[in-house]
Amino acid sequence: MELKNGYKITLVDRHSVLDEKSESTIIVKGDLDFTPEEYTITYLEHAGDMAGSITKIRVKKGVHVQVSRSGAYSTDLVLELGKRHNCQYATPYGSLLMGIYTSLVESDMTEQGGCLRFKYSIDIGGGEVTENDLEIIIKKFPDDRGIIDV
Repeated sequence: MELKNGYKITLVDRHSVLDEKSESTIIVKGDLDFTPEEYTITYLEHAGDMAGSITKIRVKKGVHVQVSRSGAYSTDLVLELGKRHNCQYATPYGSLLMGIYTSLVESDMTEQGGCLRFKYSIDIGGGEVTENDLEIIIKKFPDDRGIIDV
């Protein structure tokens, strides 16, 4: 898959495990395919164990999010507001079946970019493991690509 990399994508990832909280921010180049009913964000992971993986985030009608990742750590997470879904997460060491409950989905995306935010909890084996809050900010590069630096 060839990416056009026409957008600056900033991912702010917040996690909470028991009383421990962490936050990380990464900035990548990627694509946004937009229609009024749904849109897809696609980018290539560049760091850590995920390097080389392609991540696609598809949002339907502002309440249904599907996160698909190919590569060594592949997954197909379904996040639907107010619902719990079981999802498979594959690693080089084996697969995990996780329960995903989505408590928030907010989106103000346009063809020029915008913001997607979703909160979800992950449980493994019925016990809650983490609370997660992911905010994705998209900004279209100018046609000359000379103004915005990633």
